[in-house]
Amino acid sequence: MVRRKKSVTNNYYSNIAGGILVIAIGFLLLFAIISYDRTDNPDLHVEYNSIQVNNWIGRVGAAIAYPLMNYTLGYPIIVLPVIIILIGYQLYNRRKIFELLQIILLLFAWAILLSIFLALPDAFSTNGVIREYYPSGLLGGVIASLVLVYLGKFGSLLTLLCITLALSVFSLRLDILMAFNKLSQGINKIFQQIYQEFHTWNQKRLQKRKIAIRKKEEFRRMKEHQQEIKKPPEIMTVPEENVVSQKAPEIRSNMEDLQQLKQKRFEEIPEKSNQEISDISYNKHAIPDEEKKSERDADVDFEVADEIREEEVDYDRLVKESVAKYQFPSIDLLDNPPPEDTTVTHQELRVNAELLEAKLLDFGVKAKVVRVTAGPVITLYEL
Repeated sequence: MVRRKKSVTNNYYSNIAGGILVIAIGFLLLFAIISYDRTDNPDLHVEYNSIQVNNWIGRVGAAIAYPLMNYTLGYPIIVLPVIIILIGYQLYNRRKIFELLQIILLLFAWAILLSIFLALPDAFSTNGVIREYYPSGLLGGVIASLVLVYLGKFGSLLTLLCITLALSVFSLRLDILMAFNKLSQGINKIFQQIYQEFHTWNQKRLQKRKIAIRKKEEFRRMKEHQQEIKKPPEIMTVPEENVVSQKAPEIRSNMEDLQQLKQKRFEEIPEKSNQEISDISYNKHAIPDEEKKSERDADVDFEVADEIREEEVDYDRLVKESVAKYQFPSIDLLDNPPPEDTTVTHQELRVNAELLEAKLLDFGVKAKVVRVTAGPVITLYEL
């Protein structure tokens, strides 16, 4: 029994040690592939420090990375150290490596497909005659050349795209119909957004155009109005004979009125001396103010009243005086509020205590109120 227990313990630690060793080998191989340099010499049989290498793992890394990059899958061969790390992780957790078989096959399938895609540009340019298998590797270049020779450019692209789609569905467990529905919904949303943006932009453009047309029309009208204001008024020409014939009666009537006024003046002042009469400066065209007023009133057929001026009223002063004279009512008209009874009876305290115990019991807490202290605002219940 003790021997069996020791064997189980030894297997446990051996699995952990083996898993760590395999993981370390996988990371070393990963770093060697990542740091691969085409100028490194893959030959290990050289003199000490005679050739400088750029690989992170040194000459061993350069010697391992060179055949993997050139004679296998090129850069997609990076799946090899990834698979080694996964195997080491399975050993560390004492799991079966067979569980990783599907993942390993899928990783290799993706690596081969990616290597073929890397070799396609060179294969297309040389019609399938590839001379340097970089960065696709020898295996990817040969497969790309054969596919191009037998299926042509269009057929090879179509075949590789179908294989990529099938591999994606199998790897990611995709539902094709659901994926196409989501893709169509996304495209539909994008087109709707584009249409909405275009409609908004078109509406703004039409609005700006209407505003510009309206401003242009207003400017044109304003310019026409200014031109009409600047235009000189039209002068109506009247024949000279008509002017003389119209003015002559008016002048004759004015002269007769002046003669009558002069005769009347001399009749009103008979007692004045000749010296005083000579001192009077008489203008035959002057008309007294009263007569001017009578003549002006005779021209219109309505009565002109004198201007009425209302007395200004200071409303602010009136408001202040009215407020100062107002007598506010007395506060004796108000009644005092009735006194409030804020005391709590013993019966109310007992009811509140029973209610508190019942609420605590609803939550599974058995408690008993042992003391109640009533205060003016807060009541203390001790449990």
